[in-house]
Amino acid sequence: MKKIISVILATAMLISMFVVAKAQFNIPEYIRVGLFYNTTAKTVVAISGENVAVTCEGAEPVYGTDFSISITEQGFYVNDVLYQTNILEFKAENEIINIDSKPYRGYVRLISNGNSFNVINVVNYNKDVELIGI
Repeated sequence: MKKIISVILATAMLISMFVVAKAQFNIPEYIRVGLFYNTTAKTVVAISGENVAVTCEGAEPVYGTDFSISITEQGFYVNDVLYQTNILEFKAENEIINIDSKPYRGYVRLISNGNSFNVINVVNYNKDVELIGI
């Protein structure tokens, strides 16, 4: 009888430790994945998708399906239109964005490094986990 009670108490302690540990583990809403950065940073990239919004701070979104992006000292050229900013975001309506014809979930953030730019894929962790059934 003492052994059974000891096993039950030990199991209860382990379960309560797991629940407390899980409650303290904070999963971020968004995960940022560097696709091209540092030595692989881009100077030109093609971005496409379904009803893609190009956004930057202080400007209204511009919508389209195909974009050619390059970098200059003044900022980003998007389809020959200059955006004088260090950060651009591209968000597709269906949340699938193509970078140089390769599809990615979420949206894309371009961050200027001066003469090149980092390409960051930003994924909604909680939403995509639900999609794949984890």
